[in-house]
This record gives sequence, structure tokens and C-alpha cells, in this order.
Amino acid sequence: GDDDPEHMKVTERSILQAKLTKLAIQIGYAGNTISQLHIFF
Repeated sequence: GDDDPEHMKVTERSILQAKLTKLAIQIGYAGNTISQLHIFF
């Protein structure tokens, strides 16, 4: 069931992975924006 520690561990890991993915995407967008700004200046 949901009280299974192993299950909890997997859920935490996937939440963490989702957060990291989101962060990586945001960093990627920021990097793109900055590199595009460099073209203009």
C-alpha cells in the first residue's frame, strides 16, 4: 500500500526528478535568452 517505505522513496525520487527537469528547462530557457541578447548587443 501507500505506507510502503519503498513506494514512498520512489515517489519522492520522481518528484525530485520532476523538479530537476523543470529547473533544467528554466535554466535552458534563460541560457537561450541570454545568448540571444548577446546577438543584439
